Amino acid sequence: MADKRYTITVITGTRRFADTRAKVYITVNGTLGSSPETQLEGEFGLGSTREFTFEFPDLGSLKTVDVRQDDSGTAPAWFLGKILVKDNTTNATWVFPADEWLSDTATHTLVGELMQSGGTIYYSADQIHALNSDPTGTVTDVSDVVVTTSYVYALTLSGAWFVKAGADAVNPYRQISGVPKVDSVWGGTASDYGYAISGGKVYGAAANTDGFEVSDASGVISLATTGGRTFALDSQGHVYRILDGEKAFHQVMLGTDPTTPLSDVTAIDGNQGGGYGWAIAGTDIYFMLDNNLAYLSTTTEKKPSNPVFLSIGASWAYVLDEDGSVWSHYAAAPGDWTRLVGLPGKATFLTSQLGTDYVWAMSEGAPYWAYYTNGFASANAGSLAGSITQLWVGANYAYVRTKAGQWWRSNQPSTTAQWGQITGTPRNTVHKIATNWGNFAWAIADRDIADPA
Repeated sequence: MADKRYTITVITGTRRFADTRAKVYITVNGTLGSSPETQLEGEFGLGSTREFTFEFPDLGSLKTVDVRQDDSGTAPAWFLGKILVKDNTTNATWVFPADEWLSDTATHTLVGELMQSGGTIYYSADQIHALNSDPTGTVTDVSDVVVTTSYVYALTLSGAWFVKAGADAVNPYRQISGVPKVDSVWGGTASDYGYAISGGKVYGAAANTDGFEVSDASGVISLATTGGRTFALDSQGHVYRILDGEKAFHQVMLGTDPTTPLSDVTAIDGNQGGGYGWAIAGTDIYFMLDNNLAYLSTTTEKKPSNPVFLSIGASWAYVLDEDGSVWSHYAAAPGDWTRLVGLPGKATFLTSQLGTDYVWAMSEGAPYWAYYTNGFASANAGSLAGSITQLWVGANYAYVRTKAGQWWRSNQPSTTAQWGQITGTPRNTVHKIATNWGNFAWAIADRDIADPA
C-alpha cells in the first residue's frame, strides 16, 4: 500500500508557562492502522502553531492520536491546545482537542473529529431539541462561541467576530468591525460586553457598537470577566483590570505595597456578579478588589499546596490543586481553605454553576457537584460516565459532550436527576457548548448537513 502525506498542526495553549522545550512524540491512529511513533522536533512556544508533514501508510479514517513529552529540558510541562491532522490526498482534516497539561511522561490519547466545511451555532432552551441560531447562514466556519447575559459572540476560523441577541432563531449575526484578526473571544459575566484578544491586545464590543481597543496592556494571553469588570493576564504574569466599556487598563498592585505589581500569576478568574477577581501566583491565591489591589486569601498553611486552576461562584471560590484535590474558600476576604471530599479519584476539571455557589468536577470520567464546604455528590451520569469529554453548567442545567459528539442535559444539581440527549444538531456532531445565566445553552455543530428540524 502506497504511503500518504499527512500534515500535523500542533497548537500550544495560551496559559502562562504553556510552552515546552521537551521532546514531543506523536502516534496517529486510524481505521487501517497506526503510524510509527514520530518525534515532532523543535520547541513549542506559548500560543504557537507549528506544522509538520510526514509520509505514513494509509491510516484510513483517523480516530485518535497518542501524544507525550519526555519531561526533558527546563520546565517541561506543556499545555497543549489541540492537534489537527490533514490527509493531503483527500484534504480531509481531523481535529483532536486537548486543552490539558502534559506534565509528565505519560501518553495522552486524544479523540478526533472529522472537520466538515465549518460549524454553525445551535441553541437549546427548556426543550431537548436544539434550534439553528443562524438560519440565514451569516456566520460560517465557526470556531468558538461565548455567551453573555443576553447576547452571543461568535468567532470564525478566519478570525472574524460576530454578535447577536441570544435566543433568536430568525435574525442574522452582525460582524463587529474595527478589530483585526481575532485569536480568542470572551463573554462578560453579568453584563453584555464581549472581549477579544488579537495579537496580545484586547478589544471590546457591545451588542450595537464597533470594536474598540483597550490600551495599556500588551502580550495578553487570557481574560476573566465578572460583574461588569474584566481582568487580563499577560505573558509576564501581570494582571490588569477595567470596568466594562473602559478603554484603558489599570494594573493590579499588591495590597501590602501598592507600588509593587502583582506578579508571577499563572491563572485568573472572576466571581459571578460581584466584580471580584482571583489569581494564582506561585503557591499563593489572591483576591482582587475594585481598588486595583490584590490581597492574600490566607496566610496559614490551610490551603492547596500547588494550586493550578480557579473557578469562582457567586460568593465562594474553588481551586483545583495539582494533586487532583478541590478546595473551597468563602468570599473575597482572608480565611482558611477547606479541602472537599467525596470524589472517587483525582479531579481533572473544575467549573462553577452560573449564578450559584455550586461547583462541579470531573473525576474518573464522571461529573460530581458540591457546595460550600460540603463533600461532592454524584451527578448520576450513569452510562455516560467514561464517555464525557466536556462539561458546562448553566444556572439550572448541566450539559456534557460525549466522545461521539452527542449533547446531553440534566436538571441539576440533583442525585436523582436524569440525563436527556439534546437532538436537532446534524449527526450530533457537537464540538463546543456555552451556557448563559438562564436555561439556555449554545453549541457549535457541523453545518454542511441539513438540520433535521
